[in-house]
Amino acid sequence: MRPASIGCLAISLALLSLGCKPNDPVADAKVKRAQEEIKRAASATADAAAAMRDQYAEEMRKQLEALDAKSAVLKEKASKAAGQAKVDLEKQLEEAKAKHAGAAKKLEELKGASADRWEKLKDGLGKAFDDLKKVVE
Repeated sequence: MRPASIGCLAISLALLSLGCKPNDPVADAKVKRAQEEIKRAASATADAAAAMRDQYAEEMRKQLEALDAKSAVLKEKASKAAGQAKVDLEKQLEEAKAKHAGAAKKLEELKGASADRWEKLKDGLGKAFDDLKKVVE
């Protein structure tokens, strides 16, 4: 369920409890059912967000592996190069290592992020990967 649905259920529950007489068994049962529904909806929302986060993290892990392979090719080129080309490639490799470390750190942060926080981290991770791609491609 969407957060808006949860909000509507919460408002309904509040209105229901305000309009009910104390010790009304029917009203008490309705309130209890509404509370349980809110808990189930909140749990389902959190589970769905966690599943999306985990799927995104797995996709990014695969991209990081692909970028690692490109870094290895760059390293091979640097080992065979000479003169200024070697210096330039080694500089590019150092930058790639730094960008890789940053992207890997952001990926780990994302993996452990809560349902509401991972969306915010997603943008930073995407930028870190874009920066790394620019260096190794």
